[in-house]
Amino acid sequence: MKKILISLLFLPIFLFSQTPQQIDSVLGVYKKTNIDTVKIKLLNTLSKMHLVTGDFDAAISFSNQGITLSTDKLKKIKSLTKREDEIFNIGLAESYLLKGMTLSDKGDYKNAK
Repeated sequence: MKKILISLLFLPIFLFSQTPQQIDSVLGVYKKTNIDTVKIKLLNTLSKMHLVTGDFDAAISFSNQGITLSTDKLKKIKSLTKREDEIFNIGLAESYLLKGMTLSDKGDYKNAK
């Protein structure tokens, strides 16, 4: 939890100058991977990148995809390792956080709660 808060503190420094090519590169890696734990991390990265660039609809879309992926995987909890369970729980929390931050930045305070 502490790592997430620290990384979010420095998020604007690392993501402020994202170019479409960088976003496309991350999206390309996402599309090629079959590893769900990597996919959730990439979905949240894409959400952050779009949030910083002001593309709120895309940021919300990637957050929603992260929420769906994590939720689906956590329903199959018996087949997950302890580490996978942690990754999906953290990914789910981060997806909800990013969605709330994006909605807040968009001015949709009612749904950002």
